[in-house]
Amino acid sequence: MTYCKGCLAKQQKINELEEEITSLKSKLRYQERTAKEGFFGSSTPSSRVPVKPNSSTGDKRNRGGAKPGHKGHGRSSIREQDADNVEKIHIGNTCPDCGSILEDKGTKTRAVIDCQPVKMKMVVYYLERKHCPRCKKIISARPPGVLAKCLYSNQLLAYVAVQHYIYGNTLGQIEKQTGIGYSSLVDAMHQLSKRLKDVPNALIEAYRDSEVKYVWAKDRNVPADNNLAERELRPLVIARKISFGSQSDAGAKTREILMTVLRTLKKTTVDVTSAFKSALDKLAEQGDIDIYKTVFKFDSS
Repeated sequence: MTYCKGCLAKQQKINELEEEITSLKSKLRYQERTAKEGFFGSSTPSSRVPVKPNSSTGDKRNRGGAKPGHKGHGRSSIREQDADNVEKIHIGNTCPDCGSILEDKGTKTRAVIDCQPVKMKMVVYYLERKHCPRCKKIISARPPGVLAKCLYSNQLLAYVAVQHYIYGNTLGQIEKQTGIGYSSLVDAMHQLSKRLKDVPNALIEAYRDSEVKYVWAKDRNVPADNNLAERELRPLVIARKISFGSQSDAGAKTREILMTVLRTLKKTTVDVTSAFKSALDKLAEQGDIDIYKTVFKFDSS
């Protein structure tokens, strides 16, 4: 079998040119796509797109902003009956610019949201004491909002506990805010956890006795995994990592108890500080009450 060498050379040249054309077409398509969509193609962010298309005719007709008749949701004013304090600010009788006598034009309402800085208040109570002639006992008045044999008020204890175990403020930061020594804050949290030591076990028993454990089997909207519980543990894990863990068994136990109580309480109320302070006030009034039912507002009857 014979073949023409010239024809073979021409066919080889044709094949090479076809491959080159295919490669050039591929490069051209890439350059056109890059020039139109950006370096990353369809994944290019809108801010990186070289040339953006003009808005369509339909989009141009759609004017932005609120629809006609929409009232809007601007900043609402504070009503006088909802304000904690109402003050009338007076001005002088003469114009500060020309000195003329000013004419009364009524008042203009201005609403302001203010806050009070954290400031410790030293309180000395004179507790009245009286003698009972019948039972021969000395009856003494109790200071309001203070646990027995405790220097710090329930308001202060609740504030420190919530700031530290809920919002993650360090005791060093709280020490600078309150002026109370670091070791005193640590000791106060230890004493507080001892009064709440039975609450975590009571929460566990209440969960075991409840019917919520297998709700996910009846309601498909309830997830069957425990991812939410794992995310709730994240602040504790981060705090442990940053502080290299607790320095003692008592510190670990204190964190375990207070974080369990406060983070569970946060799930049941909006103002966890007020709710926790209210529970401590009831404990100060009645030392033998069930603190678990008091904190989580269960009826003990």
